[in-house]
Amino acid sequence: MAYRKRGKSVTISAFLVCTLYIMMLCGSYGWTSNIFGGVTYTINTNVTDVKASTRFGWIGVFVTLDDKLVNNDVFNGGSATWFSYAEEEWGHSKADDKVKDMWRSCSRSCPLSFFSALLALLLSSATGNIAICRVGYAIQEGPMLASAALCTVCGMISLLSFGVGCYGKVTAEGVGVPEDLFEKSIGGGFIVAMIATCSSMVMTVLVLVTRHREAQGLREAQGGGEDTELGANTCDASIESEDQHAQRWRVITSRSDSKGVLVRESESHESAEIGRVMKGAVIEEVAMALDASPGGVDRIQFKLITGNGPSMGWVHTDLLEQIPPECKSTNNKEFAKQYGTELYHQTKESIAGIILSTQEMKPSSKGLAGAGIYFATTEELTGHKANAHGVILKAYVRLGKILTLEAGGDKEMTREKLKGRGYDSVCIARKVSSGQEYVVYDPHQVLYIERA
Repeated sequence: MAYRKRGKSVTISAFLVCTLYIMMLCGSYGWTSNIFGGVTYTINTNVTDVKASTRFGWIGVFVTLDDKLVNNDVFNGGSATWFSYAEEEWGHSKADDKVKDMWRSCSRSCPLSFFSALLALLLSSATGNIAICRVGYAIQEGPMLASAALCTVCGMISLLSFGVGCYGKVTAEGVGVPEDLFEKSIGGGFIVAMIATCSSMVMTVLVLVTRHREAQGLREAQGGGEDTELGANTCDASIESEDQHAQRWRVITSRSDSKGVLVRESESHESAEIGRVMKGAVIEEVAMALDASPGGVDRIQFKLITGNGPSMGWVHTDLLEQIPPECKSTNNKEFAKQYGTELYHQTKESIAGIILSTQEMKPSSKGLAGAGIYFATTEELTGHKANAHGVILKAYVRLGKILTLEAGGDKEMTREKLKGRGYDSVCIARKVSSGQEYVVYDPHQVLYIERA
């Protein structure tokens, strides 16, 4: 199933859960508990031929005698709230212990079920709203999963509280009448609550699947950045392929479209959208569908080589450019110089040796802009910025879109937070004497490293 379809499934299930809990809560008090309450019991007396019906709502009790509302010191218009329950005032002080236990237990468990269901309603609404905002995008954060899971937990608390604390105790013995005079029926609200809880479990599973699949898709697409701009006849250093004869394409998009090229699940124009492959990405053609109609645009099935976007899918070729088959990878250093910014970093000799041999720099554990890879603009400025001294390294860094921070930085900054705001790197605006400091969080943005 496509990302967008799964996102819509989460939204639909969330608002189904919302609707069910609203229906349940409608039976909280008064005559509506007859429809959406928790339980109803009826006492039919053969002697006086009187029919007494008691309906337990979520925050109150509704009582009728021969379908007429009961009015006394406790009940007003047939209704009384559980919050006003007191054994003496409700005439249970001299009743059997079983009767006392039933009323006492129901007066506690019904309101608990009400508040649990109310919280579940709010959480399912939050899940649905987050899903609406996230449809078609990677769900890396946890709020939607947390709200869906908590919604399920609240639903289970509501069911268990009422089922064990009230419904199971409403018996002929608990009411204090013979079995042949007692009738009990489950309330519509209790049934709706069961359906809502099962639906919230489905919703949670859908969120888990969506979050896992989209996060997996993002990890597969982390090979490059959105802001890389490459010429039609230049070659990328990192796009060697096992199949040297496969046609490569580079995403160029239009000047007015910064969202990338739309990717569909299959060849059909009506198939599900699964995301966008971003400008500068390199894709490899797997299959082609020609469109001979007037003004038609050919489509290709692709697999992602470098850049951001789904790992596979179908795109139109009008916003792509072919990479010449004879184009071979240039030297890494030449490529880095052409597309990277020259910056400097100082560290101790032993670490420098590892960095130079592996051509990889790892983020620090902390810093003015969080855990990242820090660079100065000149060799001299590395002295007072470095945590360790000894060797100055020159690095060519792909900065992409830069977020400028004040001199104090932001110690809570992370790669996910930065990407969420639409940026690729950070510039800390220090004093002139200190020089600006650049930070990246993805080691792949450091294209080449050498001794200064």
